[in-house]
Amino acid sequence: MIVIPTDTLIAQSCLDHDVPLITRDADFGPYARHGKLRLLG
Repeated sequence: MIVIPTDTLIAQSCLDHDVPLITRDADFGPYARHGKLRLLG
């Protein structure tokens, strides 16, 4: 898996503020599977 720095910052911001991320981008799947990131979309 290639980690894109902007994806990491977006995911962390959502986690910090306890809000779900609205996206269709499959790159955020690992953040949801291995972390607590909630995805909508």
